[in-house]
Amino acid sequence: MDAYTSFAQVYDLFMDNVPYDEWCAYICETLKKHGIADGPVLDLGCGTGGVPSTVKEGLAKDEAESLKKTLEEAGAEVELK
Repeated sequence: MDAYTSFAQVYDLFMDNVPYDEWCAYICETLKKHGIADGPVLDLGCGTGGVPSTVKEGLAKDEAESLKKTLEEAGAEVELK
């Protein structure tokens, strides 16, 4: 994982023009077309978390707290704003 340590520091600069909200809308629409309205989603290659943070904006408070708890149990430090 050391190979990604330095790159993570500049990743957001490279990705600052990515329309994460549009990506999330597309993902949600595609899942719904296939009959998936809710449930867990594994975001492989998630970079620094642009998509999950965008999805969080659409969650109800209790859903966001549940997500926070799950991530913390996995060892992540999470602050919801």
